[in-house]
Amino acid sequence: MSKISAHCIGDINSASSRLRSYYLFDPENTGDIVIYRNAKGIKSIYCDILHLQKCYQPIHFLNAIIFRLLGKTVIFDIDDQAVKLKHRFAIIVMLKISNTVTTDTEESKIYLSKYIDKNKIQVLHDIVDISPRMDINSYIVPQRNIENIAWIGHRDNFESICKIINSKLVNSKFGIIVVTNITQDDKLVKEYPSIKFINWSIDIMLGTEVDAKYVVLSHNATCDKNAVYKSENKMVLSIASGFIPIVSRSPSYSRLAKKINAECLLFDNISDIPNIIRSLTVKWEKDFFNRSKRYIVNNYSQKAVFSEFKSLVRCKTSI
Repeated sequence: MSKISAHCIGDINSASSRLRSYYLFDPENTGDIVIYRNAKGIKSIYCDILHLQKCYQPIHFLNAIIFRLLGKTVIFDIDDQAVKLKHRFAIIVMLKISNTVTTDTEESKIYLSKYIDKNKIQVLHDIVDISPRMDINSYIVPQRNIENIAWIGHRDNFESICKIINSKLVNSKFGIIVVTNITQDDKLVKEYPSIKFINWSIDIMLGTEVDAKYVVLSHNATCDKNAVYKSENKMVLSIASGFIPIVSRSPSYSRLAKKINAECLLFDNISDIPNIIRSLTVKWEKDFFNRSKRYIVNNYSQKAVFSEFKSLVRCKTSI
């Protein structure tokens, strides 16, 4: 029976920690592998693998060095935060200490390979942002409102959808729903009275409160220079939740769109969105959900990603 000492930078409300640690190592879905979360001292050292999700504080360096001296495996998981300058030195040290590094996109892998051998880095998908204890295949999609468009994202990235909000598309036909970390006394609620703001919570996209048929997602390089490194996890969640994602032509969104034969959902400019919506037929939408949900279950479910994780580390341990 193998044991993993799992540590992460945030709690379950932090997206990267949730998808790349809490959901990955859900104790009801790891078989005979025992997960010790945030274990310290002897309890941690007793494990076979040390998994550090964005952890690079001095205590984590010490733990990693001890594991390596004992001939055990250290896996360091890092996503788009890898390009932020203020963390760079600490991250580079952890990259070099670890046996294996996992990241979420091919672009992040290329970036990280500037510091370590690319063969040491493996791309591991974000798990679909739905509780691993829920059967995606049995999920019944609620009736979605064709007259609304939704956007999901962090409040700090709200600027990236201002063009959508101010476009003729929204003003003339569609209402817009924003799902973000917000309260009703936030100044944005007062500035944009025509928008329905919904405070984000885990599994909010699965219910009927987000009453929209389409979700517009944009990795906006103008607002965020690190957008090129971002993963496709919001697109995956949108599809799994029964929304049609209309997405910017970023690397990760483009890759997934090609895999599920949905490149018609990619836009280069906000002005493309009306034509994209008009081009979608009822038959196309039905076929789209059939093929894309199969692909998500096979590639982004906890079962699929954990199986991939075990394959990545099998050559290092007896897991």
